[in-house]
Amino acid sequence: MRYLLESEHLYFRRFEPSDAFKLYENHLETALKQWVPNEFYADISAAENAISFFNDCINRNTSPFVLAIESKLDGELIGDIGVMK
Repeated sequence: MRYLLESEHLYFRRFEPSDAFKLYENHLETALKQWVPNEFYADISAAENAISFFNDCINRNTSPFVLAIESKLDGELIGDIGVMK
């Protein structure tokens, strides 16, 4: 199952390796830095490592539980969401 959750306009899913560039790019946004100032990746390799870590946490059922947010309109990765226990 590719999508774990969905809303009217969004899908929530595990990250895929191909998401690395968009994850890196999304976290360069100035508006995001206002709310989460320490959430950025030094380069695409760091984003790839983060994706591996996020998926490993899901596999082990440990925190943080971070999912990709995909637009239903165009399939674009538009963000991510996470919860910690």
